[in-house]
Parts: sequence; structure tokens; C-alpha cells
Amino acid sequence: MKMWTGMHIPAADQIKLFGMTNDNASNLSSAADIALGAFRYCANTAVGHGREPVTREMFPNLANIMWNVVDGAGNLRIGGYGYHPRPKREKIGSPEMLQRYDDLAAALASYSLDEMDRDAS
Repeated sequence: MKMWTGMHIPAADQIKLFGMTNDNASNLSSAADIALGAFRYCANTAVGHGREPVTREMFPNLANIMWNVVDGAGNLRIGGYGYHPRPKREKIGSPEMLQRYDDLAAALASYSLDEMDRDAS
């Protein structure tokens, strides 16, 4: 890859994923990039690498666009619908890794609650 300075940089280790769309379809790609980036920020915050107030503001909006169902009590349920951690829980042999999965799911669930719901629990 030739930079504007004229310096050449190998691009093979810089490109993680490449996709092409026409000009009229790029809005969907941009929206997907924003949503996935926001989810990644929330997941990283859950393991200690982000700012929790930002995540608490952001995640409810993400939860609304994920596949979900509303249970009989009126609660939005994402697990099993729009949130599928991999590998599956039953395939995880390490108790420490299973705990990390559970901690991540609990943190994401707590981010989707508003202030009153957190105080009540």
C-alpha cells in the first residue's frame, strides 16, 4: 500500500476483513460497522476495558435492535435470540472460561437495565 508520503507499507497484516458494495448500499455497511463497534465496546467494558457510564448509555439502544422476545412479564430477552456466545456453554471445559462467559452475559444484561431497575435488584 502506498501512503500519501510515498512510503510503501505492506497491507496484508493491516486488512482484517474486506467487502465491496456499490455506492447506494454503503449506508447499511456503515450502520453495521457502528452497531458492531458499539457492541464490541460494551463487551470490552464488561471485562474492564471501557467506561461503564458510556456503555450504560449505549447498550439499551443496541439491545433494541438485536433479535429479541418480550417475555410474559414484559422484559426484553436477548439471550438465545440475538446474543449467541461461542463456543456454546456446554462445550466449555474450563470453569474459569465459563465464569468469564457468565460475567459477560450478566454485565451486558445489567447495561440494558435503567437506573430504577438496577436499584430494585
